[in-house]
Amino acid sequence: MGYIPLIIILGAVVALFFMVVNNTLNAKKNAILQFQHSIFEGMAKLGNPINTKPEIDLKTFGLIEEEYRKTKANLRDEHNRIFEIEVKLPLQSLKLTKSHYNKLVVKKPYSFVASLMGHKTI
Repeated sequence: MGYIPLIIILGAVVALFFMVVNNTLNAKKNAILQFQHSIFEGMAKLGNPINTKPEIDLKTFGLIEEEYRKTKANLRDEHNRIFEIEVKLPLQSLKLTKSHYNKLVVKKPYSFVASLMGHKTI
């Protein structure tokens, strides 16, 4: 009878760890989608709308990079501040969040939880 509470506590700790890691990864995915949406809105204000939905795939990330380069090349001086605030800063945050997500998915013991919960690197 003395080991049953220890087994229950250990099971609860493992379940809590799984829930925290899954919640963290889902929060990072949501942040990536929000940054993409912010970048799309900023590009539209600068006259270069992106006609796609925010998604977590390589095609969308490549499209964002390509449109960013085009917009930066055709940027006029009066739109410089809007570009900095509404496109450049969210893009930097997007890259940073994507990097954090990928590092977390690969790192042990988080990789075990990520593989069980269906999270993959981007």
